[in-house]
Amino acid sequence: MTIEQQYNQRYWKNRSEKYEQANWVKNKTLLSVLYNYLPRQTRSLIDLGIGTGAIANMVLDKVEQVYGLDISSDMMKGVSHQVVRIQGNIHHLPFKPNTFECVVMRNVLHYLQDKETVIESIYHIIELKGMFIFSQVIPFVDDISKEYDWLIGRNIHYPTLSEIKNLNKAFRIVDIQEVVLPSQSIISWLNITTKTKAEKDTIIKRHLETSDRYKRLVNYTDTGDDILVDIKHVCMKMEKP
Repeated sequence: MTIEQQYNQRYWKNRSEKYEQANWVKNKTLLSVLYNYLPRQTRSLIDLGIGTGAIANMVLDKVEQVYGLDISSDMMKGVSHQVVRIQGNIHHLPFKPNTFECVVMRNVLHYLQDKETVIESIYHIIELKGMFIFSQVIPFVDDISKEYDWLIGRNIHYPTLSEIKNLNKAFRIVDIQEVVLPSQSIISWLNITTKTKAEKDTIIKRHLETSDRYKRLVNYTDTGDDILVDIKHVCMKMEKP
């Protein structure tokens, strides 16, 4: 099964009911970094993988016309009526070159079947000197990437910071910030994202058995009824030269 088949409209319909319970979705620190990347006057912006609209709804005071694209209409139910909602697949962007002054994409990259092609398409739909505002959860350091993917256990790859920079090498990086969300609950995350008790139990077992080095990096705490870890996100402001 491909990534695209695994994370389809049905999957996101099921996720939509609990999506905003995930702490990172409306985390004020993360959102403020992305909000501050935008200048006061922006003509057009599209949020790719808009989800429930946390970013799109937030930037309406800075952007003349906000668009949002998502594979799931159910995910977009909470998006402001001021946002032009487009149900579609990010692998097949229905836009002409140089359409948008700004493109935003947050925590989408690890779900993409063909990351290189999607980033190339994003480059083409951004105007010359336009912005790509990007955010993604990443492993704390590049060399624990395999362990990180194994712990999460979704048969997908969470890109490292080095991989992200390489994917976006056609852009000029204007700013990059790493934001750490401390003491995030593994149990809460699993309650939101897993489908079965067996899946949940497997991932808990992996976290209990993970390496001492990983535990040190993420400030791992086993409370007895939960596991708390720090989670790192990278935020980047890039320009199409």
